[in-house]
Order: sequence, then structure tokens, then C-alpha cells
Amino acid sequence: MKRRILLIVLWSLNVTLVNAQWVQQISGTTNQLHSIFFTSTTTGYIVGNAGIVLKTINGGTTWVAQTSGTTNDLNSVCFVNANTGYIAGNTGTVLKTINGGTTWAPLTIPSYSYTSIQFTNINNGYTIGSSSSDIYYTNDAGATWNYQTTPSVSLTCLFYTDPLTGYVGDLFGSIFKTTDGGSTWTSQTTGTTNELLSIYFLNANTGFAVGMYGTILKTTNGGSTWTTQTCGTSNPIYSVFFSDANNGYASCGGGVMLKTINGGISWSLQSTPVLDNLISVYFTSTNTGYVCGTGGAILKTTNGGVGIDEATQDNEISIYPNPCVGELRIDNGKLVIKEIRIVNVLGECVLAPPPSLQVEPVPHSFREGKGVVDVSALKSGIYFVEAQTDTSAGSVTGSAGSPQGQGIIRKKFIKQ
Repeated sequence: MKRRILLIVLWSLNVTLVNAQWVQQISGTTNQLHSIFFTSTTTGYIVGNAGIVLKTINGGTTWVAQTSGTTNDLNSVCFVNANTGYIAGNTGTVLKTINGGTTWAPLTIPSYSYTSIQFTNINNGYTIGSSSSDIYYTNDAGATWNYQTTPSVSLTCLFYTDPLTGYVGDLFGSIFKTTDGGSTWTSQTTGTTNELLSIYFLNANTGFAVGMYGTILKTTNGGSTWTTQTCGTSNPIYSVFFSDANNGYASCGGGVMLKTINGGISWSLQSTPVLDNLISVYFTSTNTGYVCGTGGAILKTTNGGVGIDEATQDNEISIYPNPCVGELRIDNGKLVIKEIRIVNVLGECVLAPPPSLQVEPVPHSFREGKGVVDVSALKSGIYFVEAQTDTSAGSVTGSAGSPQGQGIIRKKFIKQ
């Protein structure tokens, strides 16, 4: 009996590790973390509420608090080289370091709350204020800041591809572009009225914007046109980052991550060990990346955030939305599902859908790749869909002890 219990525990740990490809790191704080930036594969910075500045020099193994000299909330961090960096925050806070964060000095700028800061080179930088939506720029490494014309009264995010060309998004889903360093702005058609929270450009032509209600927009012509993309979640998307032309990541509310491997043509959902809102994402290579958010959450992946089951079976079965609140939809593609049950991280069955979804003959709608399971009664937490399939209808990864001709597929999801 003890041996059986031990095996169950080991199996449970294995399932958790297999699926937990985003690994939680120790931040040393429960305050909200807003922005992350790496200057190398090992050295990175995170800023957050109450003047928090964290630094790692070992790829996130440890994070050490730095002295910022302020208790104001810090919202955005960026570096222009290994030593010189900037932070923007509330109540007119803009800080600069020239020694890799050993010391931070306040810069003189009007007393607004600044939500985002970016430098395109060592001298030229830009920041926007949340309350006034003012844009300020510097061309002397932050010694002086100058007011730019404001294209909207409710700016939320910005991204510059060079000192003259930049984009800003606002509360109403609008994107504005400048090609003369902010002297004039042109409104672009986005096709959405949802608030935009982050803009990221790969190059002069290809860029992405993300925001509320699962909004993802893409342009391939410098913003002349923006196309809405489907991502499988209605959660807010706070941040987007591309490690190369094909591989991109977006961090969302409820502990959800999104990934694309084809330049945004399609996005796959990734679950994480937390339910916190993931506010900022940064990758140092195609597969190694970091994300931070509410509750002091810091997560790291070294394999692009893909769990073993997701990597080998993603084309065979998918579940959405993830996280979910009420109905969990299951797309089994061409596979025939013979039985479905919901298990917790200990492998215990906590929900078995009605027999009509479990036993042959499988409902016609389910053979077409559609099925719905009501998980509204489950407590918030991490669960797995365990689907028993008929392998004679297609190739699946079987589990030990499965009946001949059958296989077990497990997919993790978060119940909010």
C-alpha cells in the first residue's frame, strides 16, 4: 500500500514537472512587478511598486534588490548598454544609472506619472505620462526633456523603431505613427476599440500591438494596415515580445502565456504555475525567457514555455479558453475520444463529464472535433483534461497500462 502511495506521489510530481515549463523564481517581494529588461543572457532588471528594483547576474537564479532612492511605483525599465539604463515611474519619477544599477539618480522632468520609457540609442529616449498622456523626449541622454505634440488624450503604450519613427497606442484602440520625431502624428486604422497595452516592432515594417480582451494586432507595412489575430483567450494581454521573426510571446492575465512559432499566424496557449497577471515578458534567446507580474511573480523558461505533452501532442488535441471559468471546450481534431475526465495535480478524478461524452458511440459533434465540459463547480486551481482516445483513428502517445488500441492524452488548464 505504501509503495502504491509513493508511486502515485511520484507520478503526480512528474505530471506537475512535465507541464510546469514556466518555473517560478524567488523575487523576495509580493509587490506588483511591472517591467523586465535584460542586457545579456545573465544580467536583467525588474521594477515594480514601492520603488522596487531587482537585478540578477545569473540568469534569474537569484534576484537582488537595488536601492532606487524612491518609494514611488516604478512602471518601466530599459537599458541602452550594459551600464546605462533608465526607469520611469509615478509622480515625475525618471531614474538613470551609469553603473549597472549600483546607483540610480533622479532626472529632472515634469511631475506626471510615466508608464513607459524607451531609448533608441544612447542619446535619444521617449516616455509617456498616464494622467496627462504627454510625451517627453530627450536627445542628450536624459539631461533635458522636451514636450512633444500629443496625438491622443489617453496614451497607454509606445514603441520607437528609430529616433524619428515611433508608434503610440491609446485607451480606445487607436495607434498613431510619427516619422519626424513626434512633430506630427498620423492616425492608423486598427479595427478595434479595445485598450492597447503594448506595442512591439521586429523591424521597420513588422509590428504587433496587444491589449484588452485578448486583442492582438499585426502589421507588415509599418502600420498602414493592422490585422486582428486569433489567440484563444479573452484575457487582457499586457506585453508582447519577439525573439526572432517567427517566435513571439505574449503575457496575459490569469497566469496565461501565448506563443507563436510562425510570426503570429497562429498562437498557442501556455499555462503557468501561477494565476497572477503577467505584465511584462522578455526573452534573451529563442527559448529562454522571463515574465513578471502581480504578487511579485517572476517566471522563467528555458524551452520556450512548452510542456512535453504540449510539444508532442499539440496538433492532436487542444483545450480553450485557458484559463477558464465555466465551459471548457475541447478540440480533438480527427481523433475519436472514448472517455474524458478532469483530474487534479494528484491524479485524482474530480469531474467526469456525462456519459454521452465518454462512451461509444461518441456523439457526432465530438467526432467533428467539438466538445464542451462544464467546470464551473471546480475550485480555482490547476487541473488536467485526461482524454482516452482510440489510437486506431490516429497516432497518440499512450500511457502505461492503457488498453490495446487506446491512448491517454493529458492537457493542463487553469480554473479561475
